[in-house]
Amino acid sequence: MTKTVTIGTATLHLGDSLELLPTLPPVHALITDPPYSSGAHESAKRGKRPAMTPESVTARDVIHGDVMGTFGFMWFLRAWYYQVLRVLVPGGHMACCIDWRMYPVLCAAAEAAGLRMNNMVVWDKGYPGLGTGFRAQHELVMLASNGPPTWHSYDYGNVVKAMRITSGAHPHEKPLELMGALIETCTPPGATVCDTFMGSGSTGVAAILKGRRFIGIEIDPERFETACGRIEDAHSRRGTTDQTPVAEQTAMELWAVSSSKCNVFC
Repeated sequence: MTKTVTIGTATLHLGDSLELLPTLPPVHALITDPPYSSGAHESAKRGKRPAMTPESVTARDVIHGDVMGTFGFMWFLRAWYYQVLRVLVPGGHMACCIDWRMYPVLCAAAEAAGLRMNNMVVWDKGYPGLGTGFRAQHELVMLASNGPPTWHSYDYGNVVKAMRITSGAHPHEKPLELMGALIETCTPPGATVCDTFMGSGSTGVAAILKGRRFIGIEIDPERFETACGRIEDAHSRRGTTDQTPVAEQTAMELWAVSSSKCNVFC
């Protein structure tokens, strides 16, 4: 089942990202949080005293696509990245959340598809999570681009501290502070931000509040409806749906030039 909803300057698609990415217009940044497929959810259950495993772990629902093995994950990423490269304007950014287990796989697939690696952002969650030993307190964001990157802010270091969300609309919901930092650094005002694994819509909410346009894709119907509600609320909180169209026009022009020259990876 597919569905498209337009809410102000946001266009939200219900469907598969691999099928829908080829139909999208050019964007300045693709900022997303795909299923990690790293086994972290199962690892959290393997404590020495299973009876003490918290309900927040045992009752957490499974994310669509989060049960792939490493080879399946690599195949999917490389096919997906080819489409990411096609939709990004020259100098446009790919910011992809991931954990330490699958970060090397993510980077290898991105480079194989023709993206340029630029940096790694560390999300400091403020306090360690469950487990033993060195308990996890961070996640990573891989930063890549279509050719040499164009930066739009110098206000942030590559460690962003933002408290984790434990009771949100999604089991792996990202904080708006983190997504806002990525959006401000990777896009100019009025630009178009895309999230192909939209979940509950955190990237879209941050994009609207930062004065950007947004395109989202989500395969889960229930989470899609949640994202629609949150993005509609974000428009109401911002008080307007009118955003600067200049950056989007520039994106179209840049993408047209890039498409005429792209014969290898597209």
